[in-house]
Amino acid sequence: MHKPATTPKRARDTFTQATQTDNRVHLTVRISPELRHRLNIYAAENQRTVTDIVTQAVTDLLDS
Repeated sequence: MHKPATTPKRARDTFTQATQTDNRVHLTVRISPELRHRLNIYAAENQRTVTDIVTQAVTDLLDS
């Protein structure tokens, strides 16, 4: 099992093509275990997926 880094030194974004039925691409980013935990809690409390939360946050950031 891959052990996540506790303090990432840099972000590495990887874009790969999604399935033919899904027009989105896959994005991989390195985050701290604490941030992952917080995202999972927020997602559960708000009945949303982490993907939806991150997509909305990035969209809001780029649109501002």
